[in-house]
Amino acid sequence: MAATKADLRNAVLRYLSVLPEGQSASAHQADVVELAIDREHEWLEAEGLAYWETSAIPDGVVPGLREYIAGSVAPELMEPQRAMPYVANREAGLSRVRRFCAKPNQSVRAVYF
Repeated sequence: MAATKADLRNAVLRYLSVLPEGQSASAHQADVVELAIDREHEWLEAEGLAYWETSAIPDGVVPGLREYIAGSVAPELMEPQRAMPYVANREAGLSRVRRFCAKPNQSVRAVYF
């Protein structure tokens, strides 16, 4: 089953420990995270990684995407000391997304500039 943007938003907020289980996100939290999801999804599409819609995010990519988005929004949602580990883990989340999207045993086209 695929995750939605709202599922990913809540996963990011829970990962950041700012949304207790069973509670709803505040309007500010929802706006910040959903804007980041849209912005990063556009970038991932441009990079050729995101082949899904934000209404149907594959379950396998959610953990990496959650870490990647959390690193983007942590500075806006918490104080710098608490946000630092999430920002530092952002690239690891992107690596997990790339690993999920990698196609084994496929030829890779080299582009030289």
